[in-house]
Amino acid sequence: MRVHRISARPELTQIGPFVVLGISVGFGLYVLHGETAVVAYLNDQAFHRGVVQLASTLLRSGHDPLSAWYPLLNLGSPEFLHYQSLPAIITGAAGIVAGVTHVFAWSSYLLLATWPISTFFGARLLGWSRWTAAAVACASPLIMSAAGHGYDYG
Repeated sequence: MRVHRISARPELTQIGPFVVLGISVGFGLYVLHGETAVVAYLNDQAFHRGVVQLASTLLRSGHDPLSAWYPLLNLGSPEFLHYQSLPAIITGAAGIVAGVTHVFAWSSYLLLATWPISTFFGARLLGWSRWTAAAVACASPLIMSAAGHGYDYG
């Protein structure tokens, strides 16, 4: 008669990749904590913050943001109809409660810091192993463009 042992702890191969992912996200949360400061943005975040401010203002006054004209870019355009408007509308709605500048800064911070989670699950969707996906998650914050724009820590 065989006796099977039941292990109380999961195998390293099961939980290890998630520990690596957690370390990567924790590192991002620590290193990028300065992103929560409210500053004047000099890149395309200035545009995105303006769209969020407009969405918040329109929602606060009871207007539909999807029918709004955004006048602050070139000659103006119906940004909410021709661009990705759902994130701006959700952030604008949260900005009604907590203030647009703080919600925008914190959402940018959390999106950057949790970027490895997206790359981990993206690698898993491609059929890669957990450990390979964990390695991808660890390497994802190191992505850098030649011009220094994008997800760069610099």
